[in-house]
Amino acid sequence: MKAPSGHWGWASIYPNTEEIIHTSAGTATPFTLRLRLHSKGAHAANVRTMIERMTEQGTLCHIHRPKDSGQVGFVFICPGRFEESEGRPCAGETGRVLDDGLCHLVQMRGDLFTSRNRYDYLITNAWPQVEYKKSTNRSVPTCIEVTSKQNIQRLFSEINGLSHVVACGEPAHLAVRICVEFLNFSGNVAYVKHTSRQSMGCPTKEQYESTVRDWAKSVIQQF
Repeated sequence: MKAPSGHWGWASIYPNTEEIIHTSAGTATPFTLRLRLHSKGAHAANVRTMIERMTEQGTLCHIHRPKDSGQVGFVFICPGRFEESEGRPCAGETGRVLDDGLCHLVQMRGDLFTSRNRYDYLITNAWPQVEYKKSTNRSVPTCIEVTSKQNIQRLFSEINGLSHVVACGEPAHLAVRICVEFLNFSGNVAYVKHTSRQSMGCPTKEQYESTVRDWAKSVIQQF
């Protein structure tokens, strides 16, 4: 689900659909990648209805807004069973690793990362719906869902105004890159690994500290 560099644009070409069209940069014969967005028909209605329903039920566990609005935010992939249980994003091991990463980020860039507590920052997800095997028979959304027009606009509205965003995991990379290249999100973005144990390479106890420190370094290097 990697997003190549180049030019992005929405275009209505097929009936009842829209697409994100990507044309690669720096090539004699540009290559065009089309991601069809079912943003006018049933899919659009489903995405919109799902978000509205979650809002009405107070189950928007995909996003956390801190009491004091800061300049830094994190974008993950989607909430899972731990997030559903706690009613907030980045719960369980993913959240613990992020807190450990923040300890290093505070040391490296204390002017930017001012707290070691993840919930002192805005945290959201590339896809707002809870996904885990027992509930939805999957753990991540599809590319089509992540890049749907309504979903991208939802994410943009949540991160717009931040000066720095850390995108964690490839679906988050894709969604944030579209916000940057198509909706003109102007903040600085770091594209890094998700903080799940698997995404971090399943480090041993001895490897854990250096793995998290390297993750933090990769954030700082992009800022």
